[in-house]
Amino acid sequence: MDFDSLVGALKVVGAAISGVLGVAGLIFDFKHEGGKLTRAGKLVLTGIIASGLVAVAASSVEIYKAKSESAKQLARTEQLLHELSRAVQPISKLEAGYWVEVRSGNSTIDAYLKRLDREIESRIEQLRKIEIGKDIGLQAISAEWNGNPLTVEISNNSDLWPKDQEAFIALAALTYGYTVFILKEPIEIQKFTGVHGTGDFSAFGVLTKDGKLNWDRREKKLYIRSNMVYEKALWNSNGRVTSVVDLMGAQLVLIPPNAVQLPTQYAQFRNKELEELQQEAHLKTIVFTVADGRDIWLSGKSFKESKMPDGRTVLSLVLPTDETSFRRFTSSAEGQEKE
Repeated sequence: MDFDSLVGALKVVGAAISGVLGVAGLIFDFKHEGGKLTRAGKLVLTGIIASGLVAVAASSVEIYKAKSESAKQLARTEQLLHELSRAVQPISKLEAGYWVEVRSGNSTIDAYLKRLDREIESRIEQLRKIEIGKDIGLQAISAEWNGNPLTVEISNNSDLWPKDQEAFIALAALTYGYTVFILKEPIEIQKFTGVHGTGDFSAFGVLTKDGKLNWDRREKKLYIRSNMVYEKALWNSNGRVTSVVDLMGAQLVLIPPNAVQLPTQYAQFRNKELEELQQEAHLKTIVFTVADGRDIWLSGKSFKESKMPDGRTVLSLVLPTDETSFRRFTSSAEGQEKE
């Protein structure tokens, strides 16, 4: 029986009891001369109580029905707003810019870092100057209030660009990139296979060949700064992740280049120094552009490094579930580093 039928039945019963009580009131005396209730009086009293209970039951059912319909309407409204939000915040593109720390891994890297530090310090006065139209492959991209350079960018036009024995560092700068997976429902990474198409969304990137090196004078650290474009032809999606809204509560998985190992028969083609650099490299910051004017900043410290079943390295992160936390979390990588 539905709510309307139940309420109708209760009201009919209540009206019937009220009618019977009204007729009984005209026919019977309800008290003896001593003031005690007669048998008819007791029956009428019972009927009054029953009528009250029926009325309360009818009201309760109506209130429950109203709340139930209100909850359903609210759920429909929230679902409508969710779908509307998905429609107005689509993932229309996918690009990534990232800073990866080159950690000292062997004598060649150590020697290059020392040379870079020495040469840059000797050119500080030159780096203080802004020379428009002249590209020497070396420029200060951040500085203190007094103009003292903090971060110096090195491109392949500079004489400080890695060469000869150091060439594998340059190769890393030009080829370092990530394969992206997004899972709407987080899983244990130990069960993740990393096969294209296994997640709700996955994408392979196309390098833009604009990799550069950044030298942090204060921390004496070297970073690869590069960008990657994920062409839609290399996307795979089952439709569960199509908008920024779908990223809330989702698990983001990044597979770095060191995860790809050549089979034994191709060992002669391996660049072991490059592989070691990639294995030791550490993500500092990554920013995804998912639509025009919509960036998602993430700190490398927010990612957890794990191993997949086949032993490959993988970085994973579960994003906040509510919009306020999500926006706050993804608006500043520096803020995540402080947490």
